[in-house]
Amino acid sequence: MASVMNRVETDTGDWHCLIPLTELAAESVKMLRVNGRQIALFHTTGGIRACDNRCPHEGYPLSEGSFSSDCILTCNWHNWKFNLDTGDNLFGGDRLRTYPLQIRDGDIWIDLTDLPYAERYASIHKSLHEAFDDYSYDRIARETARLIKIGADPLDGSLFLFVNRRRDRLKILHFDGTGFWLYYKRLEAGTFEVLACDDPCVEIDATQLAMLLGGVSLVSAEKRRKRYRRPDRALTTSCHQ
Repeated sequence: MASVMNRVETDTGDWHCLIPLTELAAESVKMLRVNGRQIALFHTTGGIRACDNRCPHEGYPLSEGSFSSDCILTCNWHNWKFNLDTGDNLFGGDRLRTYPLQIRDGDIWIDLTDLPYAERYASIHKSLHEAFDDYSYDRIARETARLIKIGADPLDGSLFLFVNRRRDRLKILHFDGTGFWLYYKRLEAGTFEVLACDDPCVEIDATQLAMLLGGVSLVSAEKRRKRYRRPDRALTTSCHQ
């Protein structure tokens, strides 16, 4: 194990110098501490690869795992397998973070730049959706912890809604102050509306939520309300009551 100190921040990344290439070639695998992170470095037949050292499943050190000639890394604790080129989980579970590398003057450099918040949030939201579909409650807990790690607050009373592809089933994750609730509903007829929005978070009121859970289209209801709305004077008066 070694610690890395050399660092260069640019407009195109947060690059850190790791070790000389010759040092890795002699050992094939190296675990390094870089800017508070544990990084596993591998010298494979396809080139140099880097990833988080801790398995996203239960934290086993991946530098003690095994990797094949086709860049498949296996965690020796629960046999989870990851593609070192992409970070994809071959079993369809939690992904492994991999890092871009460069060779500069015989040294290995790594880019630790994080993705923008919106992309990380959307990725975790997608993983939560997959966890709900697989009824993987341990993974739901892990993805919720990742939300907290990136600065989101799943404990603020927000509802996390997940709709299946046929849009006839809906699941909700909600923290009520004492613990998490998992709600599930299947419509006997009709479909749930998927809210179209660039932002992963949408604010709706209790009436809109009730309509959404009942399979009522919020867009259609809004059009009907605009068509038959009362005169402005009556509407203003009603708002002050």
